[in-house]
Amino acid sequence: MIELDNYIKSVKILLVEDESETRSAYAKILNKISDNVDISENGVNAFLKFQENLNNKTPYDLVISDINMPKMNGIELAKKIKEYDDDLAIIFITARNEKDILLEAIELNISSFMIKPIDFALLYENIKKISKKLYTQKQLISKQKELSTYTSIIESVAVISKTDLEGYITYVDDAFCKVSGYTKEELIGKNHNIVRHPDNPKEVYKNLWETIQEGKTWEAKVRNIDKEGNPWYAKSTIFPVFDDSHTKIIEYIAIRFIITEEHDEKRELNSKLIKNTISYKKEVAKNKKEIEKLNKHISLQNSSIQEFSSKIEKLTLSKNKLLSQVSEYEKNSIHKKDDKLEILKRKNDELQSRIRTIEKLKEEKEKQQEYIKDLEHSLEIKENVLESYKKTINEYKIQLGKVKKEKEKEPEKKGFFG
Repeated sequence: MIELDNYIKSVKILLVEDESETRSAYAKILNKISDNVDISENGVNAFLKFQENLNNKTPYDLVISDINMPKMNGIELAKKIKEYDDDLAIIFITARNEKDILLEAIELNISSFMIKPIDFALLYENIKKISKKLYTQKQLISKQKELSTYTSIIESVAVISKTDLEGYITYVDDAFCKVSGYTKEELIGKNHNIVRHPDNPKEVYKNLWETIQEGKTWEAKVRNIDKEGNPWYAKSTIFPVFDDSHTKIIEYIAIRFIITEEHDEKRELNSKLIKNTISYKKEVAKNKKEIEKLNKHISLQNSSIQEFSSKIEKLTLSKNKLLSQVSEYEKNSIHKKDDKLEILKRKNDELQSRIRTIEKLKEEKEKQQEYIKDLEHSLEIKENVLESYKKTINEYKIQLGKVKKEKEKEPEKKGFFG
């Protein structure tokens, strides 16, 4: 295991040995095992180093000490160390296998006891075993800190509660009290249905119980009720907690994320969509009536134009006929020129009068055509407006459809935990 091997290299060791040659030999071996090895020649010096490192917050992980030493022997050193750090690992090395010493070492909870000359392979195994224990403890502390951090984060954004196997509340956090309106004293020991909304279907809670009693996690969006009778909405996750053997459920934990504001926003959006749709339909109906009126008016104008065109055509034919008659008359009546002059003048006057009438009709026709163009432009604008309304209502219908689908996909489920 690479991580453990790296950890062994960082283990801080204090070697205590009064014999110089033995001390050097042990130190040489230990420096191959760890990069942090300190050496002391007697118990007093070793205890001073122990205190110094403890005060500097760089404590030793392991003490390897001879028992028979001047000034302060290994047993006395261990007793002094245990007054400050009862968990510090200590390995005793001695040349004698005395029963009293062994009993004292056992009472001091010494990690290992080795007889000189020591087996360095066995010493390494002992150090490895102690390092593994220290590494595991360090990892456990790290995981506990990490878990504590996660718990703090969850509690800062979620509502948490615990219940026993019968559904009676055993724990609530401050957020639960705040959203429900109850105090912890009012909630602890009460059944969790204290916050159950009366309108929730019973099937929701039946499904909840069946799920968590099977050891599974239950999730749903649930409507709850506070102490004053006001509804509040939460996305709830409820899961069972097992014993150490992971065979028996011992309690249930519920974690909720409040979604009351989100629910209100969706309901408000729904209301706006419905109102806007109704308003749009009214506007479309109104525009349809206006368009129908315009179409009738245009139809009348077209009839008038056709009538004017027919009159102009008749006048034109009449003009041509008169011109033809005048021409024929002139051919046949040259010899009666003097007598017919007056008649020709009258005919000419009549013709000029009709020509002026035709010109007026032409002007009237042009005016009518300009008016028709204006009407057609107005109709085009109305049709564009109607098309815009149609697109808008389609968009509203799509939004409304999405909201309905979300409701169909996420039916309102009410739970025992709220």
